[in-house]
Amino acid sequence: MNPSLKFDYVNHKNEPHTYEVIPIEVGFMRCKCFPSDPEKLSWGIKAVCIKRDGVARSVIRIFAFVKMTNLEESPIETR
Repeated sequence: MNPSLKFDYVNHKNEPHTYEVIPIEVGFMRCKCFPSDPEKLSWGIKAVCIKRDGVARSVIRIFAFVKMTNLEESPIETR
């Protein structure tokens, strides 16, 4: 089984969150990296977000690598 990724991330609204995700695709993607920046191409991952701030979620998001901090692998809980 592949582990999930867990990291801190400040979204395009300048709100800090901790995400746990399962990556789907890695590449050069369109994203809004910083609040004052327009949407642009940046290295990132497309992933299924399984938790945000410890709360279960099930959405697909794109995350820019330049904004990911405290990145770690985390085993996926199967409860």
